[in-house]
Amino acid sequence: MTFAGFILSPDRRHRRTRHAAFWAVYAVHFYLQSISPNCIKGLQPSEVYQFAFHSLYSFLPACILCVYTSLYVLYPLFLRTRRYLTFGFSFLILFLLSIFVNYFAATLFLKVSCHCDTASIPFMRKFALGFLNSQNAIIAGGLALGIKLTRTWFMQRRENIALTRQKTKARLDMIRVKLHPDYLVDSLGSIKEHLLARRHDSPAMIIQLSDLLSYWLYEGDEELVSVEKELSVIQKFMLLERSRHNPPLSMELRIETVIKDSYIVPMLLLPITQAVYEIAAEEKGDHRFLQIIVTTSGHRLCFQLKASAPIAWSRQDTALAETIQNVTSRLGLCEKNSYTLDVEDNGNNVTVLIEVPMHLRPSGIPDHRPIVHQPTTVVHDLP
Repeated sequence: MTFAGFILSPDRRHRRTRHAAFWAVYAVHFYLQSISPNCIKGLQPSEVYQFAFHSLYSFLPACILCVYTSLYVLYPLFLRTRRYLTFGFSFLILFLLSIFVNYFAATLFLKVSCHCDTASIPFMRKFALGFLNSQNAIIAGGLALGIKLTRTWFMQRRENIALTRQKTKARLDMIRVKLHPDYLVDSLGSIKEHLLARRHDSPAMIIQLSDLLSYWLYEGDEELVSVEKELSVIQKFMLLERSRHNPPLSMELRIETVIKDSYIVPMLLLPITQAVYEIAAEEKGDHRFLQIIVTTSGHRLCFQLKASAPIAWSRQDTALAETIQNVTSRLGLCEKNSYTLDVEDNGNNVTVLIEVPMHLRPSGIPDHRPIVHQPTTVVHDLP
């Protein structure tokens, strides 16, 4: 088990071990500070360690009282319920209680360490000694509370991140569900028609659909996927759609730079491509088109989709809005604020622009060194 796992473990055995470690460290610290020069003035060398031991067992009980009262009374009753004023007042009462306890502890300490009649010792001396050690006790209580609050905050933050990931994964699964049933049935129907008609492109359609399903079902769960793979899947999607529809849309995939050994978050570009394609497919006429332009800017990938849209098309009435929301959630979790996603609608056309960071290592750790590409243009024109 890692150190972080040990600290955060809810197991009782680990909790007891944590408390034992805390008190071992605190007792050693208390013992060592009791043999500091200010505490052993006038003592014989042989009495120094005995003096520190007497101080430890005399004043440690008040520290234990403050720590566990803070953890198991003040924290659940006041801090967890955000009754901060009541907590401050109760913490002050705990400090006064520790002074009261340490007054008698000081009497015991003076009796065993000085071997004198404690009745002859002035009240203020015993009170001052008890007050001084009560400061240590209340600091120990505050330290324990700080550790408790930090641990609770960290665990809540980890749980929130896990819940956010689950929610985003659920949204991603919704995208997959949307992509799979209807699309799969329609694609299989088209493939069946092509097979019955003995079309020469039937085997290619089967392979393209198989690659798409493999990517949706398996590779979409990866932390990162290569840019080449994502663009290759988009190209197969466009080729499959060209074969399925007659007459097909005019489709173009233009990759203006060579992109190698670069990775992005998966399931970002393909769902939006499908949603934009569905908008273009709704239009009736000979001017339907879908154009994709891929460029890079430093270590960022720029992905622009432009498609024709029906006159009566509304952004709120299509699956594009839902897809944009799901992809934005995924980007917000994986890339924080380092992405751009814009949608423009001028009536006849719809344009979606996505800019996301490219990572140079599959581990997901970005390398911000400049990515050098050879200047070239690759155009896949899909008439």
